[in-house]
Amino acid sequence: MSSFRKIVYKIALFSVYMMVFGAIMYAVERTEDDQQVDQHVILQNLFEGIQQKHNMTREEFDNITRVIQQSQMMNKSPWTYGTGIRFAIVTCTTIGYGNITPKTKGGMMLCIIGAIFGIPLTLLILNSIGAMITDGCTTLVQIIEIRLLKRTSVQSIEIKRLVSIIVLKNLMVVIGAALLTQVTSWSFIEATYFWFITFTTIGFGDFVPPELVAKKDAIAMAIGSILFTLVGLAALASVINCALAIEIPKDGFCCSLRATQVENTKKACQSREKDNECIT
Repeated sequence: MSSFRKIVYKIALFSVYMMVFGAIMYAVERTEDDQQVDQHVILQNLFEGIQQKHNMTREEFDNITRVIQQSQMMNKSPWTYGTGIRFAIVTCTTIGYGNITPKTKGGMMLCIIGAIFGIPLTLLILNSIGAMITDGCTTLVQIIEIRLLKRTSVQSIEIKRLVSIIVLKNLMVVIGAALLTQVTSWSFIEATYFWFITFTTIGFGDFVPPELVAKKDAIAMAIGSILFTLVGLAALASVINCALAIEIPKDGFCCSLRATQVENTKKACQSREKDNECIT
């Protein structure tokens, strides 16, 4: 119970840090709107040059520039307070979709400082959640082996625990994809691809977390998505730790497995001999 309480405290600290980090980034990066005047001057000069060479009307020029701006902003999110928090989380979890980036020099420096302290804090939380997942899967393997399969002991528990965590992680990808298809226009394959890229921190950026402003219960859905992402990242950390904990025998897995089979056969023979002695 005390370990669970510590995890809750760490998550609370993580949440406060992300909110503060996001608020500071929003306060710095929202000044980017002042550049719209300069963009208008650039577009006006461009129009005058194109009009002289190609005799283009103003309406045609505006249509072309509008399409170009829409294509450029398709994966670019305007800076809001919510965007700042999303940027802080994506940065400190090292996912880095790339759809939200600082443009000012002050924002770039703050991003570096925030990541220096935020990434270790995030890793600390993921390690704690991952340890809880590992303990849970270990208990699950023991229950299946001893209570359900009626075995006296658990053989190769490290490998079985690793397999169970991998199954859990893949199950999370599938469940997350099924839920995401209900709130977005993505297909199941696209949603599965998104969660896999997110949980492995690859973060290509071709699919990014959708905006849920127009949806009902958007705040609850956003919080649930963040917690779900943290658990998925913690499962990845648990997979890595469990894989590193497996000791490879010097003579290899095959020889070790063969030796285990021989030892089990000897024990079975000795048990049968004792039973025969008792009968006689």
